[in-house]
Amino acid sequence: MWWFNGKYQKPVQPYIEKEEVKFTFNLKHSYKVFEWLYKKKISLERIFDTIRFGVDDFGVAGNEKNGFAGDGSYYSTSLITGNSKNLDKQFCNTIKRIENGSDRFQYATAADNQHIANFVALVRLLEENDIEVVLFFPPFAKPAIEKMNNLGRKYSYFTDLKGKLRKKGLNVYDYSDPAFIDSNTCEFIDGFHGGEVTYLRILRKLSKQISTLGNLLNQALLQEIISNSCGKAFVPDEQISAAIEVDYLDLGCEKK
Repeated sequence: MWWFNGKYQKPVQPYIEKEEVKFTFNLKHSYKVFEWLYKKKISLERIFDTIRFGVDDFGVAGNEKNGFAGDGSYYSTSLITGNSKNLDKQFCNTIKRIENGSDRFQYATAADNQHIANFVALVRLLEENDIEVVLFFPPFAKPAIEKMNNLGRKYSYFTDLKGKLRKKGLNVYDYSDPAFIDSNTCEFIDGFHGGEVTYLRILRKLSKQISTLGNLLNQALLQEIISNSCGKAFVPDEQISAAIEVDYLDLGCEKK
């Protein structure tokens, strides 16, 4: 929803063609290594291995089983398995952002019209190239969405946004409340990112609402994976990691 909040980020005029971005190294990049060491995002052993063996196949995050997959999804493996510190235990960091109106959770009464215009132009461009676009609002963890709803008009831009998108002819499925897809707090990475099981639930819900999508999916397999991984954020995959998911949110979640 914050994509359309001018208080979070100012809109820019849309562009037609993006120039190629070329990476150039500068000395500031090397400082990052010391920052990662301080924050324990990387170990001295990993640095020495990189120097000695030239380990550069996955990058720093990838070697910790974190990072973006080919489809754009993100693996938070080290967090889920308890190998990195969780700054949002019991969603305390997300709730603080909401209370302060900061870090993506800025207050606004109306959605920004230029943001909406840019987004609609992008959707139309995709559709003109025979790409079927499915739009949905992903869920927040239950404590987060309840806190936002209790603040009334401070987040009224979300309601305004949904109305404006409808007037533009865009059908957006609203899954901002996790109850609508039968997800629970134990399946979230943090207060505003659902895990893999949450997104499987979204896929199942979409497949029931969009017949063309439902016909492309193995519904029995989808249901089996959801049932076997209920209450988890990570669907076990030994190609990624054999480590076991833990109660990284400190919510008393049973991770079997």
